[in-house]
Amino acid sequence: MNKYNSDTQEDGRGIKCKNYELCECVLPKWWFDCKGKYLCTNCDIMFGTWGNQKGKGILQISDNVECPICVECKKGISYPRCNHMVCIECFRRCMYGDDTGQPIFPYPDIED
Repeated sequence: MNKYNSDTQEDGRGIKCKNYELCECVLPKWWFDCKGKYLCTNCDIMFGTWGNQKGKGILQISDNVECPICVECKKGISYPRCNHMVCIECFRRCMYGDDTGQPIFPYPDIED
């Protein structure tokens, strides 16, 4: 009997975080037994209910979202505390920033 959820994605190294398309984290197979969830620690801290945060934890990912930041149709992801969608690239730029942790601005010029 499989103890993992039917929607749990496994690869040869372990179980993919539920936000894998964003964080690309693969969890060891014992992770659920220890933590009780399929989120990596980074996603749980940044997007979940760590401490007194009110995040969703598992972010919704959709194909063909028109990003309000770069104005391109790409695979999009929802923000952790609302249902607004942006493309994954812009989400990473806004949430993770550059090597110093600062958001990367300005965005490249948009052609008409």
